Amino acid sequence: MIEKEKITETMQNDRAFIIAAVSCDLIGLIKKEHDEWLDNGGYASYYDLVIEVVDYMLFTKGSTYLNFMEAQKKDEDLCFNGFSGNCFDWFHMELASKLITEELLNEVCFGDPKKYFAEVEKAKKKAKKKAEKEVLKKKMVRQVIPQEQVAHLQRALNLLESALSDIPQAQKDATSDISHDLFDIVTLRGILKGEVSVVWPKEDTEGFSFKHSVDFPDYGDEYPLEEI
Repeated sequence: MIEKEKITETMQNDRAFIIAAVSCDLIGLIKKEHDEWLDNGGYASYYDLVIEVVDYMLFTKGSTYLNFMEAQKKDEDLCFNGFSGNCFDWFHMELASKLITEELLNEVCFGDPKKYFAEVEKAKKKAKKKAEKEVLKKKMVRQVIPQEQVAHLQRALNLLESALSDIPQAQKDATSDISHDLFDIVTLRGILKGEVSVVWPKEDTEGFSFKHSVDFPDYGDEYPLEEI
């Protein structure tokens, strides 16, 4: 969790909003799947549960919400929907429902939910490190993409840019996503003017045809597949 002194007034207001949203949404799930717990613990335990879950979702370091707040410092027009792909309340209502476990419900009544969530984060980090080690064990290869192939990507970007530009201005004004997309296209077009390459696990290139119905491309001696 971030330090309390770093939680701004805006964050407190967002927290109150999400607490209200999750309280209204989560009660149906609790009644349906954990009715006995609600009967035993009562609504006081339910609201304790909501507060613990909301604080975990919003204020755990690396959370989507904190990442959004950092990104918004650089782009004041950035909205949560554009950042996460879902609106602020629905994103956290859906996430809250996924966090409910029998173990968490027990901790709310008889233990320490904060310690429970700390163990959840520890398990996530452990799993992430394990996954990273597995990736490092794999042999990786690098394939430079010839410019004539990159030209296909450039043409696709041109078509996308043209399609977005043809969208009526009123619709563009209703969302900031289109202007961001157009900006990203300009950036990608510049990047593609340099050397473009992809990095793959070697075993995935060997099984490429099973997933994609074509062989992994062979661009000849000028663009060999290099182990890295």
